[in-house]
Amino acid sequence: METVRSIVELKEKLDAVNASCKIAFVPTMGALHEGHIKLLQLAKLNGAFTICSIFVNPTQFNDQNDYELYPRNLETDANLLNKNNCDLLFTPDVAEIYPANSNIPTYLLGSLETKLEGQYRPGHFQGVCQVVDRLLSLISPDYLYLGKKDYQQCLVIEKMLQNTRYSKKIELVKVNTVRRTDGLALSSRNLRLSTNGLSIAHKLYESIQSAANSFKEGMSWSEIETYHIQKLLTIGFDKIDYFTCYDAINFKPIFEKNNQQSIILAAVYLEGIRLIDNLEIL
Repeated sequence: METVRSIVELKEKLDAVNASCKIAFVPTMGALHEGHIKLLQLAKLNGAFTICSIFVNPTQFNDQNDYELYPRNLETDANLLNKNNCDLLFTPDVAEIYPANSNIPTYLLGSLETKLEGQYRPGHFQGVCQVVDRLLSLISPDYLYLGKKDYQQCLVIEKMLQNTRYSKKIELVKVNTVRRTDGLALSSRNLRLSTNGLSIAHKLYESIQSAANSFKEGMSWSEIETYHIQKLLTIGFDKIDYFTCYDAINFKPIFEKNNQQSIILAAVYLEGIRLIDNLEIL
């Protein structure tokens, strides 16, 4: 694996890639785990030239303290990527991604920008689109790999791809969430949890699974939501931003069981750390 830090170096490496070779891109903020490696492994299955980026993007954090505390360990991450046969690692600094006096566009995201994550993290999705758009314009991949743990983010990026012109069509590949054996969704933020916190954190997914079963059995969502929010607070979670059920395609709230594909989404705080998870209901 080769590592580059500047756009000049990146373009030199991309120019040397065989023109017939497809390029697969996995954008990350580092603190890599098996979820990220799953994205890389699936990209490798296509026989593509694989590029990972590590960049903690300041524009998507609405909490400066959260940005500063975000786990960073570039050497460990690079070793893990190298071990899993990543072809190229791009580790730019902020000035490379956001040059002085650069024009940062506003993205038309519709109601996706104001619901759930958009409501609780104002400006977050604009920041996500800014960095992903910038990286895509530099790398020009054929495939973009994202994890479905950030389900709403996947929809946002999908909408951005539809509305933004690139030099070639980019296929978005959404990959199922990777979990610990106890069900906890792998996340870089898990590194900030204590041993006791980790013993509680997996119960979020247990609640989501239980809620899904109750919903499929015909219980109204309002009853399910009230019960599980209270349960999560009782077992040790600090705060619940949302615990809700949406149409998985149109991303609108669902209150009673129907024939639509739905998804339960939750965002909670534990030991002051914000965790998200979801479960699609077929």
